[in-house]
Amino acid sequence: HRWAQASHTTIQQLTADKSLAALPKALQHTSLYQPTGPLVSANRGLLEFSDFLKRPVDSFKYLLSTVETYSIRVASDSGDSTTVDISPTLINREVEDAAAKLIMRTETTEDGDQLVIGVTVEALVGMFSSSAAASDGGEHDMTSTNQKRLPISSDYTIQLKILQDGTQTYESAIIQVDGVAATWDPVSNDLANFGSTNGWLAMPGNTMDDNGLYEFIERDEFFEDDGCYNFQIIVTNQFYSTMNDASPGTGVVVSDNAWQLDFDSEEANSPMETCTP
Repeated sequence: HRWAQASHTTIQQLTADKSLAALPKALQHTSLYQPTGPLVSANRGLLEFSDFLKRPVDSFKYLLSTVETYSIRVASDSGDSTTVDISPTLINREVEDAAAKLIMRTETTEDGDQLVIGVTVEALVGMFSSSAAASDGGEHDMTSTNQKRLPISSDYTIQLKILQDGTQTYESAIIQVDGVAATWDPVSNDLANFGSTNGWLAMPGNTMDDNGLYEFIERDEFFEDDGCYNFQIIVTNQFYSTMNDASPGTGVVVSDNAWQLDFDSEEANSPMETCTP
């Protein structure tokens, strides 16, 4: 039900309007009604209710979740029934969680040794358990099929930053997300410039493998020496212009995903165990 319906919402009989004489004949003798008013007109649109909802104008881009509430009614065979309101968090349009995982990229020397040439970083965003975390081997708990995730279709940006022992060594292009469609400006025209946040999203790399199968971030672009590397995923929800600080309520999510990279001493044998950034 729409709890806001009582505020200046009226009903207009469509079939009483002569301007709608073009209705199909089968409908011309049926009474059709349409609710009208500022709340109905603003649904999924932009309208300032400065005297009723104290939020910035831009936030009403997602007014539907504001003017609609939902509940579940369960009835038993005996006739008893219970109605429970659905938490607004279940119809949230804001990304609240993010994760990262690594894929080591290697090449084989003439002597048969495996050398690390870089990594591919994949990100996952949406709503999922806050206890999910990075795991050994460059993996993440969210790769498990037992982990549940709620995708978010909205407007936000994603960026990857890599830090070694707290010092930033790399940052990716900023990814713009519209719904679930992700786009960015690649560093060269032969690299991808789009993806989807429906699942794990491969973050932009700076080069392609020799067979043109995947992008990755070259080792020299981020790796200084053996140490703890934090692959930080930063999501900025774009409900309104003031949501730009990494603090509660601003719409910014910062996810830390850290692994010990021993590429200098171990090369491809590096176990990539988790570490504390």
